[in-house]
Amino acid sequence: MEGKKQGVRKTVSVGRAVIGSPELVLIADFSSKGQEDILKWSRFLRSRGVSLLKMDSFSGEADFLAVVRNEFGMAVITGVQEPSDVEQAVACCDMIKVSWEQVFNCSLIQAVGKSGLPVLLERGVATTCEELLGAAGVLQEEGSEGIVFCIREIRGFEFPVRNVLDLSAVPVLKTLAPYPVVVDPGSAAGNQDFVRAMARAAVAAGADGLLLEFSQLENLDLLLELRMVAKAVGKVVREAENDDGRERKYLVEVREGVANCDY
Repeated sequence: MEGKKQGVRKTVSVGRAVIGSPELVLIADFSSKGQEDILKWSRFLRSRGVSLLKMDSFSGEADFLAVVRNEFGMAVITGVQEPSDVEQAVACCDMIKVSWEQVFNCSLIQAVGKSGLPVLLERGVATTCEELLGAAGVLQEEGSEGIVFCIREIRGFEFPVRNVLDLSAVPVLKTLAPYPVVVDPGSAAGNQDFVRAMARAAVAAGADGLLLEFSQLENLDLLLELRMVAKAVGKVVREAENDDGRERKYLVEVREGVANCDY
């Protein structure tokens, strides 16, 4: 797990995204949304350079996920709660999330490590970098090479933020392990007004990707800011696929609740 001594950093391919490459990967968080919202937004978000979406669970949604993956070209990240969930996740998802609550669940981590899928390993509110590296070591022992760390909040005492986003963990983990690191700025900020600043800071700290609540990704000013910061640190943000006004019209329809998914 000593990435600095190895001198070679790993990349992790998930769908059309390569996490750890020069591209800053954008992940849309749909954890608290239903199927209708995901279908409405997926096409627009892809046009804005988003290639991955995250859901909390996948139970009973295999057919729906097939639509998201095949028709919209979005790779799907989803969490598992029990070792018995892993087989179904392999059949319908592209990446498995080990949530911060499960970082010390050795039997689950072992099952996920054997799955063959890339793994998004979240840091918890009371998890040290050393403990996160230990969980990654278990995944590695079980055969997993496609590991991506996800930096979330840790416990803090400051008001008005909910918790603390420890961005020092980005260079620390990159020094100690060869795996990519993505950051979830919204988990700590609580207030959406703070997410934009923390997202920029995460990119400057060396993050390989950002996990953002899906509605944040409609903000063209934010995407422009991220593109500028990314350029300064040797990263690029995927350009919009279409900029002929049709996608903007579609966004208006999404906001008004009249969007047709076959638009």
